[in-house]
Amino acid sequence: MWRLGWRSIARGVGLALMAAGICQIGGSPAPSPGPTSSRPVRGAPFPTPVRPVVATTVQAEARVIRNTVPVGGTVAPLGNLTALVVSPHPGRLSRLAVRLGQQVRKGQAIAWIVPQPAPALAPAGLRVPEGVPPSQPAAEPSTAEEEVQFHLAAAAVPEAAAAGEAECPDRDGPIPEAPQVAPPIATVVSAPITGIVTGLFHRVGDCIGEDAPMLASIMDTRRLQVVAQAPPQADRALGRSVLLTPTHAGPPVRARVAQVSRGGGPGTVVTMVLTNPRLRLRAGQVVTGDLRLGPDRTAVMVPWRSVFRNGTARWVLVLGEDGRARQRAVTLGGKHGYLVEVRRGLAAGETVLVSGNYRPQ
Repeated sequence: MWRLGWRSIARGVGLALMAAGICQIGGSPAPSPGPTSSRPVRGAPFPTPVRPVVATTVQAEARVIRNTVPVGGTVAPLGNLTALVVSPHPGRLSRLAVRLGQQVRKGQAIAWIVPQPAPALAPAGLRVPEGVPPSQPAAEPSTAEEEVQFHLAAAAVPEAAAAGEAECPDRDGPIPEAPQVAPPIATVVSAPITGIVTGLFHRVGDCIGEDAPMLASIMDTRRLQVVAQAPPQADRALGRSVLLTPTHAGPPVRARVAQVSRGGGPGTVVTMVLTNPRLRLRAGQVVTGDLRLGPDRTAVMVPWRSVFRNGTARWVLVLGEDGRARQRAVTLGGKHGYLVEVRRGLAAGETVLVSGNYRPQ
């Protein structure tokens, strides 16, 4: 009896739930919430939030592009013109006013040479044996003729002294001093050309003889050359002028392109010749400059980050007056820092998009 009661209750509850579900499906729609209600509408999709558009734009600029290429190299003498400085006579090197690697001008004093004193002469008719200094007395006569001349010379000495006493009126007067021999005057040796000292062959105090008269060697630096590597378009720069500036502090020097040749790589070898009359440059210095290939020109420039690539195609997003970004194909030129040249497809003043969450039309 108890079991039959529970079963009846379960059936009644199930039938009641089924009836309630049928009434909800087939009945009238639920009333819509008021305007102040925050409950969502039953069966309506969830609203999608609108994503704000954030973009960075720039304007295409018309800039002047200099038609130049950078060049640079090491200064070297043009050719191998070297002059040797030679002593004019044998002597002793008393002073040296230059050092190795120093620049000298033509006519500048570089050394002083003191000539050697002349050797003392023996009396006429007497033979001085070899190896005996001139200050020592002459050797005894060896032949009868030399002996006669020797005695005649010895006899002439007292006679000359007696004649001197006879001519001297005052015997008690002061004895006249012997004449002083003036010291030899040093000969100044000057540089024959303008250049740099590349060799010194003697030191101060050395004796310079006839067998080794060379003092120094000077390389001509009035005309210099600079050999530089340049881009391939520099092959039409023959005869053009370039202003070279030393890497250290110094005034710029104008040079001329004298030779253009193809190098072993993809570049061009440019040889520039310059005159150096004021000795502003030295061999071994590094100089740089801009070689002008033609007149300057104006081009449209945009940041290279605003250009998109798809294989060989290049395009930018141009912002129109309606605020929409449209894709446009462009033809590019060379890069200039963070900018790139646009040769075709874009005008100066147009706005291009650089970055942002935009969708091109």
